[in-house]
Amino acid sequence: MEPLTETPFPIAPAPWTCKGVAFWFFCYTTPSKSRNQPLPPGTYEPLEGESPFAHNGAFKGGFGSVMVVRYNETPIGPYDELLLLPGYFKLPHSGKQRFRVTRIYVSTLESVYNGRRNWNFPKTLGVFEFNPAPPSSSISYSSIKVFSPDNTGHPFFCVNLTPMSFVPSIPFQSTLIPLNMTLVQPPLPEDEDWKRSGAVGTSQWKAVTPKMTGWIKPVWCEGGLQGGKWGNGQEFVEGSGLWSFGTYWKELMLEFGPDEFVNVEGKKAK
Repeated sequence: MEPLTETPFPIAPAPWTCKGVAFWFFCYTTPSKSRNQPLPPGTYEPLEGESPFAHNGAFKGGFGSVMVVRYNETPIGPYDELLLLPGYFKLPHSGKQRFRVTRIYVSTLESVYNGRRNWNFPKTLGVFEFNPAPPSSSISYSSIKVFSPDNTGHPFFCVNLTPMSFVPSIPFQSTLIPLNMTLVQPPLPEDEDWKRSGAVGTSQWKAVTPKMTGWIKPVWCEGGLQGGKWGNGQEFVEGSGLWSFGTYWKELMLEFGPDEFVNVEGKKAK
């Protein structure tokens, strides 16, 4: 991988503490469906989809999610993010199952580079459009669109948002979720032009357990592309299995711990 002295991007090693707002959407894939059907088109960026990253462990289903985050404070400055977490994957040579992020768009090259380098998150660049909600609304935005930098006229992702009436925000933290929230990420391939794209490669498995705290409120959500789709099925999954409700996080604080090397059994490397 690249010598650190040659990178054109600022290096911001973990841990990170970030602040912002987020929308978190959910789906569920039964184990039987995960065995009988491949992951849908748009699950991977071509760089990762044509590499061992997409074949390191079978998809096992379970709870999955799509998340959109607008960070206003991070170690590398503000940026926006759209990520896909399909569910659990089986780690090679063991029966353990862990969550994995398979696709993630961010709005700055600094985030592309550092997210890949720190945690093996397969980040690539996207262009975000947040449409403000009416002043009387209890959420920040009424719709969110994401575009490819090469095609800013047609979004590949769109979600429309409506707050649930008469439901207040409540304080919440992700440690209350009764699931193992650790993300275990395979090594990433490297773009030949990584100094332009930020898509640096890595050589070891890594794990991190993000911690989220903030105020949450349920929202109604629906895909905003033609036919009610969330994504176009190429740059992002169509999202046919996503539920019609999600959560809005305000005053979000999200902590990403140190990058931990793990072996193929999911154990911390010594």
